[in-house]
Formats: sequence, structure tokens, C-alpha cells
Amino acid sequence: MPSRSSAAVLSFVAAVLPPGPAAAQTASAYGLPSPGDVLPNGEAILYVDECHVGDSGSWVMLVTTSLNTELVLRDGAIVLAEGDVLASGDEVEDIHDIDVTPSGVLVFSLNVDNGFFRSDKVYAAGLPWIVENSTFPDPAGSPSSYAVRGLAQVAAAFPYMVVQAQVSGGGSAIVREATLLYDFSNPLAPTTRILAEEGTPAPGGGTFEQVPTYLFIEFDVLPDGRALTKIDIDGDEAILLDGAGVARAGELSPDPALRWRSSTFFSARVSSAGHLLLEGELEDVGTGAYQGERIFVDGILAVGPGQPFGSGTTGSYYLRGQVDVQGRVHFTHRTGTLSGYARGSDMIMETGLCAIDGLTDVTVDFVGMQAISDSGRHVILKAEVGPAATERYAIVQAELGAPVTGCPVVPNSTGVIGRLEASGSNRPSAGPFPITGVDLPPTQLALLLCSKVSNFTPNPGGSTGNLCLGGGIGRYLTQIGVTDAAGTVTMTVDALDLPQPAGAVSAVAGEVWGFQMWHRDGSAGGPTTNLTQARQIAFG
Repeated sequence: MPSRSSAAVLSFVAAVLPPGPAAAQTASAYGLPSPGDVLPNGEAILYVDECHVGDSGSWVMLVTTSLNTELVLRDGAIVLAEGDVLASGDEVEDIHDIDVTPSGVLVFSLNVDNGFFRSDKVYAAGLPWIVENSTFPDPAGSPSSYAVRGLAQVAAAFPYMVVQAQVSGGGSAIVREATLLYDFSNPLAPTTRILAEEGTPAPGGGTFEQVPTYLFIEFDVLPDGRALTKIDIDGDEAILLDGAGVARAGELSPDPALRWRSSTFFSARVSSAGHLLLEGELEDVGTGAYQGERIFVDGILAVGPGQPFGSGTTGSYYLRGQVDVQGRVHFTHRTGTLSGYARGSDMIMETGLCAIDGLTDVTVDFVGMQAISDSGRHVILKAEVGPAATERYAIVQAELGAPVTGCPVVPNSTGVIGRLEASGSNRPSAGPFPITGVDLPPTQLALLLCSKVSNFTPNPGGSTGNLCLGGGIGRYLTQIGVTDAAGTVTMTVDALDLPQPAGAVSAVAGEVWGFQMWHRDGSAGGPTTNLTQARQIAFG
């Protein structure tokens, strides 16, 4: 069968569908291929099976087309399709799953035909590491080896891969579900470890029944080889980290007054830095009364019913919470007719009018999060747009702007540099957005500055720090703040009301404005001041 890819297989040639990743620098949201769109090979997307996004804004999608076949898109280029012939000579019959490692390597779980028979294999683009139907020694030391008979879902952080598989052997001819960890630290002699196997004892008691194959299945693997997986134990869902149980339906949650409901469906994620997110339904330990759904990060409550977010409050229903490398929770929620995507305490996008696909105002009836980058800066959302509730996908740049380079930042009295974080829309008409100073000395006064001009002025007014703004510098005199005990302070920026020496002005599309925070500080020589790293925001 001839290749259907628009680029050489696994070459990742950037034949980008407009508007493309470059728009991420100047827009809060830009469109991705969505159901109904026609791809470069002439096929239309029927639905999106899976998607991933990296910290650079580069994205990957596994989609099913109008010909009822699957293919993989990366930044708009078709990089793999059913019917393609790989360098190994294998022809792709089915694409089970995809993943992207923290370093950006694309990993495929495939069913292939080598001309004699079909089998499952996992490939890493550009690397020699391949997982296939094979045998490995019984970890218990018995003479009987294990045979891998099928491969499905995959997660990778090289040199490690976690794979959902079917196995036999180990003293039994019965084919069983299993979760396997492959270690390619020695590529010439990779090792295999069984994390969970159907029919074997589970940690904390009970028996592993199966690796769930329904919605909300999760596999994650960390760069140090620890793996997160969801499993059934005696009919109840459970979450394992590195083979040990961390949550189980019917048992206590991180809140000792609440336990996970016996019928709960868990969602769990772990970031590359090891931050663990657990999400599920809970009930009161004493009365058994239903307490709604909650999200915990590293054992601390991150999201619960009734919290204020956006135009309303969080309900008791969340969708696919995730956690980034900084430990911040990302989630979507529904309350009545409202739904939205939030990062931490910041509502990033909500039902109503917003900007997607380059249009000025698009009515969004539903917002759901599909994937986040490791840093949490880029997020793929699915929205139902317009009166017909058309399904559209978009990347939202949850973190506005980027740090200014070429202007040295002097560490403050905490020993680190102060930084600015901003989130929200870069469209001036979208309304005010928060900008937060972090890693600052606690309980100190702070003043936000802004300008369209970048510059470098060392030690202005005797300050310890450096001023990275020039030209007409505006001061937010009505918002002078005081940092909290954690050294953070948040102020509000309205792009239609930016202070300047001659009076407030409005930002217009195409302008780039710089922001920097001047704050009091202490030193061995006594009280002084310092300045944070500056942040530039391009308004669109």
C-alpha cells in the first residue's frame, strides 16, 4: 500500500496548517486541526483521538479520518499514517497510541505487518529503541519465561517506557493484562519489569484484575523510571506509583475526614518533577454522605466544590485535572451552564466570547482541557463553538508573554531573582489580566512599571537591581502592593488603560509592552530596592 503521509515517515517536516505554531507568540489562542477540517492529503478529520503539546508550543495529534483510518499530525504535517512502510520494512496496519517524551521524541504504539505476519511494536522516532512481541525472564526467578503477546498504550521518558500489554507464561498459559516498564539504560540489553499483572497479589491486599481499557486510563513515567498507572483491584480502581498503591477506591483520601467512594473513577497524573495529582469522588468517613469531587496535588487539596472561579464557582464535576512541573493544578470544571479552564486560581478561558481560530469573537458553549505542556505554558482545549456547537481544538498560551533577555537580573535578599508571571488573553478588548511578582522578599512594598521600550539601566536611583525598561515608563501608582509571606504580589493590567507619563493609553494589536516590578529589599548594608526580571507581552 502506498504511503499516505505528506512528509517522509518520521521526518517531522513542518508543513504547517495555518495559522500554525508561530501564532502562539502573538495570540492567546490559535486553532488546531479539528473535526471536519481537510488535511493536506485530502482526507477530512472525523475525530481527534489523542493530543500532546510541548513547552515550545509544538503539538502532536492522533486523528481518525473520513476514510476511517488513523494518522499522526505534528505541527500540521502528517508524519505517520496507516499504510505507511517504515524503515524496518514493516507496514503500519493500526496506530494504537502515541506519546511525546519530555525531550520531544515522538513514540508510536503500532500494529504492523512485516509481510509474513502481524504484530505489535513500539517505536521511538529517530532512536533504535523498539519494544515488540518478545520474551523476558520470569522476575520471580522460575525457569518459565514471559511472552509479550500484545502492546497497546505507551508512555515514555527515555530511557524508560511504560506499556500496557498482554502477556502469558510465568507458569501459566493464560493470556493476562499487564503493565510493563522497559529500561533502555543499556540499549543493547534492555530490561523488563512487571508493574502490575492480572491475577497476582496487589499491594495492600487483594488481586489485580486488569489494566483498565476505558476512558480516563492513565500511564505516566518519570525520567528516574518511576511509573504511574491505574489498575483494577478486586473490582475497585486504584492508582500505583512505582508499583506501590497511592490511592484506592473505598480507602482514605489525603483528607482523613473523607474516603474515596467505592464507585469512583480516578484520574491521576504525575509531572516530570514528580508532583502527583489525584482526582476522584469522595464521601464522608462517618456518615457515608457524598461530598463531590476533589483534586489533590502532593496530598494537599487543590480544587474542591464551591471555590470562586471566573464568573461563578466550581461545581462538583471536573474533567481531567493535570499538574505541571511547578506543581500547579490545571483543570476544567462545569457549574450549571458555565464551563471553563483554570490554572491554579486563575481562570484562563470560560464559556462566553473568546478568541479562537483568528476570529475576534466566538461563542464557546463548552470548554474542556485535553493536554498541557510540562511547564503548563501551553494547553490544548476542546470547545463547542457557535450555535451549532461545532467541535474545535485550539492551543491556549496560558502564560502571557516571555521574560526579557539581554538585561541581567540581580538576585534579591531571598537568594533568587524576582520574576513576573502573567496569564489571560493578550487581546486588549478581552479585559484586565493578572500579573504576579514571585520569589520576592516577604512583606515588602512593590510597584509595577510598564513601557513600550526596552533598555538597560544599572542601579537606577541607587537600587541593587537593573531597570530593563526605557522611554516613557508608566507607574501603577494606584496599585502599590505588599508581598505576602510567600513573597508574591498580584496586580491587574488593563491593556486599554496603560499608565504613561503623559496620561493613560491603550495598547493596539502588534504592540509589544514590557512590564517590570520595583520592590523594596534588604541587604547587609541596610534597606535597598531591587527589580524583578522584566516580561514582554505582544498584544494581538
